Formats: sequence, structure tokens, C-alpha cells
Amino acid sequence: MIGAVMFALMLLLNLPCHAGTGTQSDEKAVIKSYNETALQLYQNLAGKNAKNIVISPYSVGTAMAMALSGARGSTEVEMKAALNQTLSRESMDTANQKLLEKMNRFQGASGEVLSIANALCLTTDSALVHRDYKELLKSKYHAEVFDAPDVGPINQWVSGKTKGKIEKILEKLSANSVCVLLNAVYFKGIWATQFDKKKTQPKPFQTASGEAVSVPMMRQKTSYTRTQREDFAALSMPYKTASLEMILILPNEKDGLPKVEKTLSMQALQSVVDDLGKSKPAEVTLSLPRFKASSGASLIPPFQAMGMKLAFSASAADFGGITGRSNALGLIWIAQIQHKACLDVNEEGSEAAAVTAVEFATKSAPLFAEFRVDHPFCFLLVDKETGAILFMGRVNNPLETN
Repeated sequence: MIGAVMFALMLLLNLPCHAGTGTQSDEKAVIKSYNETALQLYQNLAGKNAKNIVISPYSVGTAMAMALSGARGSTEVEMKAALNQTLSRESMDTANQKLLEKMNRFQGASGEVLSIANALCLTTDSALVHRDYKELLKSKYHAEVFDAPDVGPINQWVSGKTKGKIEKILEKLSANSVCVLLNAVYFKGIWATQFDKKKTQPKPFQTASGEAVSVPMMRQKTSYTRTQREDFAALSMPYKTASLEMILILPNEKDGLPKVEKTLSMQALQSVVDDLGKSKPAEVTLSLPRFKASSGASLIPPFQAMGMKLAFSASAADFGGITGRSNALGLIWIAQIQHKACLDVNEEGSEAAAVTAVEFATKSAPLFAEFRVDHPFCFLLVDKETGAILFMGRVNNPLETN
């Protein structure tokens, strides 16, 4: 599987450096906040359209953490609540530093790659970004710092870090843009047991609209772990690197995905992951469509619906941690949050990419021996060692390319 995630944050802010001593429990708390926030974003986006969806919880979480580190006062309180963040800024930053080191452990192992990259792009009014904030991002988030007078260098960085899977994240900068925060996740994974291409045959798939379409259906009989719930079945597809897996969540009813999406909670997902981890593999005939899915959206509306409002206010936003200035409400605020993602699943593995941009501006089925994925389903790409969900999404139509 190949995956790439990008999160770009355009800001007009400055932030002093913090010290902290991250612990393993802090790392778990950070991952928990990222996963919970992503599930809320996913459910918000899922309720607005019937298209395929792909997002990266880890990418969105990391970029928003960099922004949260610059928030102060009521803006910080509101952002922490919306982002499900319980740690202090110091603990959160240090935990992210530790997680970044763990996430970049797969360089080329077994032909697989998982790499995370962060950047701070200094744009039009970059003088408002305090040197302490630059040093914080360099030391805790290993961020590259570079000038970007327009979107050219930003989109070039995006394309490079996602191996060309996402060519650009921003169409233009605001007139008074200050800076852009970027996060990229790239993943290339290979199934522990690959499908035989000769066994891929056209088979029917019932889409969310009820239409039957013919899709290239991969098929193989091998050992997988499975678990069952009242409304859906789940199956774990391991990659060559043992700690990485893709979890398929297949509703029991062919039109059951909307119900599963509405009722799915982080506790329920964690229970599924735990059960799959404890279950013994059993022989299963898996039928899975070969598919490509992509999606893109502004994340400001869903974040506003989740209670984050001050951060987008041109009169009340407080990002004094970035500008190094106190009593400067509305000096800078978030003007854009853009997220793009794509996923390609085939016989060898899968390929995915995602990008998110946030701009700050200033004034001026039952468990049977066969697991047939022939109707809309959800998926998670999980790093079991850290508990991080790298990608999550749904497929309503394998033929849809968005």
C-alpha cells in the first residue's frame, strides 16, 4: 500500500518555544485525540454526500496540533475541546516529537515505507511569525522552514512529499497571508499475502444508490482474523510489516453503511481493533474490489460544527503564541483548512495520499468462511504499535474516482 497525507496550514501567527517531558501515556493521549477528532470529521463529511471518502487522522491531527501550540486564551480552550486534546501544550508537543520518531521507522523495511514530514512556509506577512515558534516547530515537529511568496513552493513541497500523488493543496494565498503549516504522510505497503491477478474477475457490486455495477473483484483464500458485531463484520488484512493492517468494516445489510457510520464510536472501533488483535486467524475466502478513491474538502465547516469558532474570527482569534504578542485579538486567524486524500487498493497492496491546508490571515456481514465485499464498506489503515489511524474512509462505489 502506498499512502501519502498532506496537511497545510496557512497562518499569520507566532509562538514561543516550550519544554516538556513526553511519556508513553502522553503519546497514547495524543493518538486518542487524533482518532476521536477524525471520526467526528468523518461522520460530518459522510452525512453531507454519498461519495467515497478518504481522510488521514494522523495528518489532520498533527497539523492542528501545530496550530494549537500557537493558540492562547479562549481560542486555545475552544480548540482543545474541539480537538479532544487533554494535554498541556508542552506535553502535546513533546509527545508529537516522540511519535514522529516512531512513525518514521519503516524506511524501506520489507519494501514498505511510512514517512511523516512537517513544514512551516513563510508567506506574505511572515514577519509576524516569531522566531520561537519557528524553533518550536523545528525541534518538536522536525519541520522544514522555507519562504513561499506564492503557492508554487508550497505545492511543490506537497507533490514531492506525496510522491506526486497529490500535486497541489492550495489554489491561492490570501492577500495578507502570514504562513502555512504543512504535514505530509506517505505510506507504501505490501500485503502479507498478495492476491493473484489471474483470479481477479468482473463481479457485481451494489453501490450506495442501489445500482449494480461490474467491478474487478480480487479473490483469495488465506488466513485472516475476523470479528462480528450486530450490524457489521470486520476483517484484518495484514501488511508485510506486522504492526500495520487494513481493517475492513462490512455492514451486514447491503444498504447498512449509513447506519453503521452514524452509530460508530471511537470506543466501538477500539473494541473491534482489540478483538481482531486477540482473535486467531482462520481460513477465509476474501472477495475485495480493486478500487481507487479520492476526496477533498474544506474542514472549517465541520470544525465549526464541532465547536471551534474563535480560531476563525478576524476580531477574536488569539494566536499570541505564534506572533509573540499579547492582547492582540484578531491579529491573525485561520483563513483556510483544506484536506485532500486518495487511496488505491490492488493485488499487491494499496496507494494513498492526503493533503490538508489551513491558512491564517491578518487584517487588510455475518462471520462466514467467505468475506464478500460486494456493497459499500468502511476501512481503517492502522499502526498497531502506536494505535494511530493513518487513513480511514468509505467506498460507496469502487468505480468512482471523484
